[in-house]
Amino acid sequence: MTHIHIDRLDGSSPVQATGTIDGRWAFYFRGRHGRWQFVAGPRELTVDVFDRHYPKHLIEVQLGFEQDDRVLVLQGDDDEQGYLDDEVARTMIDVCVQQFVAWIRTQAS
Repeated sequence: MTHIHIDRLDGSSPVQATGTIDGRWAFYFRGRHGRWQFVAGPRELTVDVFDRHYPKHLIEVQLGFEQDDRVLVLQGDDDEQGYLDDEVARTMIDVCVQQFVAWIRTQAS
């Protein structure tokens, strides 16, 4: 079972969250201006590193995924324009984490 630890979830337009996945991976979630992004990668990466890597230096791949050698970015439309309540943001983070974990497993194969 995947363990998600949210260190911080706050704000509105943007709503932002940071945390860890299974204690090994770090993530950053942000919703603003009709778009949301979920960025995950090695735990030693910080939000500043995520900001530097997104959106430049990323390669678009199928199903809306973007990746480089260190991070995976999921993104989509945010009908709430960044005014997501915490429960909705947590649900979105959970779905993104499950997709990230599946992606990690394919990388290990």
